[in-house]
Amino acid sequence: MSSSLPARTVSLTAAAVPSSSAGTAPAPEDVSALVERWLRWDTDPHTRQQVEQLSADGQWDQLRELLGTRLEFGAYRYYV
Repeated sequence: MSSSLPARTVSLTAAAVPSSSAGTAPAPEDVSALVERWLRWDTDPHTRQQVEQLSADGQWDQLRELLGTRLEFGAYRYYV
């Protein structure tokens, strides 16, 4: 049995940044693509909320670090 989740498109423009951080620039294109891909596939409400909050706060470097790197798994531990 296969279920398909509706696609969710997120546009990270200046309008997506809360007015309280009016000085925050819009998301760089690389981060915007990472966030859109993450939100398209993430079904965990907790992690979705975290990514959405970082985006709303304009934390582009943090998002780039979290979403733009791969986890590497070793024999006894993982490396970030």
